[in-house]
Amino acid sequence: MGSSLAHAESLSGSITTPNGTPVCALVLASGKSTFSCNPVGQYSLTNLPTEPDGTIKLAVYADGFRPFAQRLTTFGEVPVVLTRQYDNGLSDLGPLDGVYTLLRTTVQANDGQLFDSFQPNIGASGTLTISGSRYDISITVSVNGQSTATTGGATIQSDSGSSLTFADDLGPVYDVALVERGRKLVIMSNLNIVGIAAIEANYWLRVSSPSASAFSASSFTEPAVPVMAGAAAGGALELLQ
Repeated sequence: MGSSLAHAESLSGSITTPNGTPVCALVLASGKSTFSCNPVGQYSLTNLPTEPDGTIKLAVYADGFRPFAQRLTTFGEVPVVLTRQYDNGLSDLGPLDGVYTLLRTTVQANDGQLFDSFQPNIGASGTLTISGSRYDISITVSVNGQSTATTGGATIQSDSGSSLTFADDLGPVYDVALVERGRKLVIMSNLNIVGIAAIEANYWLRVSSPSASAFSASSFTEPAVPVMAGAAAGGALELLQ
């Protein structure tokens, strides 16, 4: 599972639609992540360790588009073209009802700061329960041994398949994007942290459901959490098998 730092590479480039429109997307490679949102349609990742076979797996997710995944043998400038999601583009458009466990959380601020629970001395755990229109969440984040727990709830007002509209228990109405749904659920949302805009992505695995179909094999061939370097990824990857 480990990757060698002896061959650190960089990836950068554009993320667009086939007609050249720039896309704001989540980009992951070798355990690192960023967003192509500032400026829109451009990404850059540096100091990426290669896998033992000398490759790097690049994965890109954006609301309304098919997930992109490619194992690279050449690096540097790598443009990505995303195609639109269609009615059957997501692996499972059925009900979201069930209990989910948190595998990973990332927060990318517009000023370039990155929080990732796969980073050393950072961890995150949590539970998400969806029942009908009810959405309840509990997440605990630890940084350098100090833990902070948050809980919240909301009512799902609408489900478009690739996005949800919530009415928070405290009042605000807001939208989140579903990059992947089904047994594996990836949720992206906008944040404002002390005046700094950011994008949060949470990776969930459904561990129980009132429907047996919750545990059927996904038609999506790439996992919601791409293969990451290092032992920290091992537990998450085992859960996705």
